[in-house]
Amino acid sequence: MEQEIILPPGSSYETKKLGSSRFPWRKVGRGILFLVLSVGAFSLGYFGVWAWQSYFPPRLGDSEPPADWQVFKSEPYLLGFRYPADWEAQTVSASFVVLRPRALEGVTLPKDYISFFIAPTGSRAQTPCENDQAACSFYANGIFGDRFSSPEEETIFFAQAGNDFTLKWHRYGEADFTEVFNEISASFRFTTPEKTDAQTP
Repeated sequence: MEQEIILPPGSSYETKKLGSSRFPWRKVGRGILFLVLSVGAFSLGYFGVWAWQSYFPPRLGDSEPPADWQVFKSEPYLLGFRYPADWEAQTVSASFVVLRPRALEGVTLPKDYISFFIAPTGSRAQTPCENDQAACSFYANGIFGDRFSSPEEETIFFAQAGNDFTLKWHRYGEADFTEVFNEISASFRFTTPEKTDAQTP
């Protein structure tokens, strides 16, 4: 279809015919719709990942430590964990244990060691994790807690029944206990008087 445009008198042309053009609204609309749907899908995916990571901390307790690992049990606190077969647990007191490789003749042990300490919660302020499990950074076998890392220490902390439990790797740069520390923390499990066999935890 053509549209006729009337020019003022005296113009070099009395009339001029122009071919009409139609703007591609349908294509533009489809493009906008596709863009909106793409942004929406990306937003939902990002929110889903964020929600999963926020409400479900890393589940360290899903894998079992090696079968030959030893079992340490704190009977007064009904808590147990596993540690390597070639390590020893030195019980300093009922609430303090030092874990390190077993000393061998002619072998110099590294200064690095792992400790496990229990103390009454007392009147300290509650941690964000204790108020909201979504804020926790550690989980193993039903235990929610926090994990902290610094150049000098790697720490797992959680509270239960009025007591604070702390597993700590004291770093001196002479040994890499990353795997052992992760396996020990993954094996934490509160027990009951009826469950005292070597497979628990």
